[in-house]
Amino acid sequence: VDNNSTEARTKAELRKFVEAHQGKLGFHLETLDEPFNFARLNNFAFEKYGEEHSLFMLLNNDVELTDPTTIETMANTALADPKLGFVGIQLHYPPTAGGGPQHTGITVGYSTHGSGYYNASGRVGDNEFPDSNRVAPGVTFACAMVRSKTFAELGLLDELNFPNGFGDVALCLRANRAGFLNFYLGQITALHHESISRTVASEDGEFYRMQRMFADEIQKARIFRYGVNLNPGYQEKRPSAGAAATPSPPLPLRYKVADKVANVLKPIFDPLRAARRDMQKS
Repeated sequence: VDNNSTEARTKAELRKFVEAHQGKLGFHLETLDEPFNFARLNNFAFEKYGEEHSLFMLLNNDVELTDPTTIETMANTALADPKLGFVGIQLHYPPTAGGGPQHTGITVGYSTHGSGYYNASGRVGDNEFPDSNRVAPGVTFACAMVRSKTFAELGLLDELNFPNGFGDVALCLRANRAGFLNFYLGQITALHHESISRTVASEDGEFYRMQRMFADEIQKARIFRYGVNLNPGYQEKRPSAGAAATPSPPLPLRYKVADKVANVLKPIFDPLRAARRDMQKS
């Protein structure tokens, strides 16, 4: 879907690509000269072609697939279980932008990062297992796949409330609400040249609508993700202004034993995990 391209050679290059692959893969080039609306662009493509096929893939023009097995692996995963919602992969910034993970599956965190939504973020620390395949609250639609039947059942992307920045998080949470599980393939990576073809727009309105419409789903994910301890005796107590801090009660013995075991095993397994990650990247 060509949306307001401005470079003179873009349309010619797109037509050349489509014609070169027309017989084998059946590409179509559609032009939508409207104000940018991420949800509208993808809904437009789905309504015209998506329901004819079993799978629908959302792929930004700023994502570079570097693994030749990406589409096949995502397709096999999406078809493995009818209760799977959206399937996504790990995205990295290109070396020219400093490299490093840009998206590692949407989880619940304490800061704004990755998805752009407070308390729903893409974590990138090693302790978040960015290279592991796992169920996640959501994935970015810069590169995602879903069964066409599921996408239609969920009602497509919300063009009015989440036109640009938060439609993927919103629809993934709607999928959770409907009983689907979203899946993150951490062992498949691609490059995301984020916003290379479009400037960053204000998304404050979407930010506040997200908090209002999906507070319940975010709260459930937060409880699941962090395993909230409901015993108030072990929660940190913040002293009032000018008051001395209240000392926390001693940790249970099982916690102390677990910490000691972890400290013993960490020097053994950390190098192995680093070596495995290096092998995957090579």
